[in-house]
Amino acid sequence: MRNLFLLLVMLCGMCVQQANAQALRCDVNGDGCVDMSDVNEVINTILGKKIVDTHEFVDLGLPGGVLWATCNIGAENPEDYGKYFAWGDTIGYTRDEDHNFYWTTYKWCDGRYDNMNKYCTDSGYGTVDNKVILDPEDDAATACWGSNWRMPTLQEISYLYDDNYTSTEWATVNGVDGCMITSKSNGNSMFLPATGYRSDTDLSFTGTYGFIWTRELNVNDNSGANVLYIYAGGIINRNGDNRYYGIPVRAVRVLSE
Repeated sequence: MRNLFLLLVMLCGMCVQQANAQALRCDVNGDGCVDMSDVNEVINTILGKKIVDTHEFVDLGLPGGVLWATCNIGAENPEDYGKYFAWGDTIGYTRDEDHNFYWTTYKWCDGRYDNMNKYCTDSGYGTVDNKVILDPEDDAATACWGSNWRMPTLQEISYLYDDNYTSTEWATVNGVDGCMITSKSNGNSMFLPATGYRSDTDLSFTGTYGFIWTRELNVNDNSGANVLYIYAGGIINRNGDNRYYGIPVRAVRVLSE
């Protein structure tokens, strides 16, 4: 009788292992669960739209549950600057690539700050469409890394410098200055390099200041969009940086929204 009982336990264990293995095989996008997102991944693969997602992320235990990429878009390491993007444009340029970041080259205006043709809530800045959040096709994170990624919201970046959730310090990683953000709930950290920004053909304030675009328009001044701003004295949100500025993108991973 005892041998029969042991045999049943072993059989049950084998069934559980097989079920787990089957579930892992069905977890096509590797997000740790089997749901409709895996079906969508298969469909996109069939349609030739699959983007291989190998980008690392960190859980800082912040409200909202988004996971932060460990590198800027276009970077290979956390301390790398990555690419610089105008807000709402998905074509980025490295610090050494030739590009003139200005209104005359900005995608969503007709050469002037008061001729916006998309993302406008005030007729004084152009054609009003009342769009204040980037569409997925204009979101550099989504366009470059796939539908599991997007640029952060103003609320999400505010948690990064909320001392209820994180501590911040100016730090140097492999010779690059920037801000180290550490979660108070789980101890995980994320480094943001002091990338500076690009305007016209110039790159300014590298090693001193760092910027990260949000996905949100500045509704008080439609020529600008909201950014995260780091410097040796701290980390804050800034409203109104010109939309044509070349600023890096740090993506957030969203498993379901």
